[in-house]
Amino acid sequence: MRLHLVVEGQTEETFVRNLLAPELGAKGIFCDAHSVTTGRRGGKAYRGGLVAFAHLRRDLERWIKQDGATLASQLLDTAPVR
Repeated sequence: MRLHLVVEGQTEETFVRNLLAPELGAKGIFCDAHSVTTGRRGGKAYRGGLVAFAHLRRDLERWIKQDGATLASQLLDTAPVR
């Protein structure tokens, strides 16, 4: 089983890579993470610091379309999102 996590920033990405992925991997669940894309300018993608729910939704939908056989979720701080 594969699990993709869209995370808010570097801290959550490190948590997934260093703590969550090894534990779940031992149970046959392979997970990876990337920071939410918050903007694009000049051909460059900017990531981290979730600004709006639309950014999270767009990233989750894009990842699900690319790999429909996986599970997708998010890992965010508890601060409210506009």
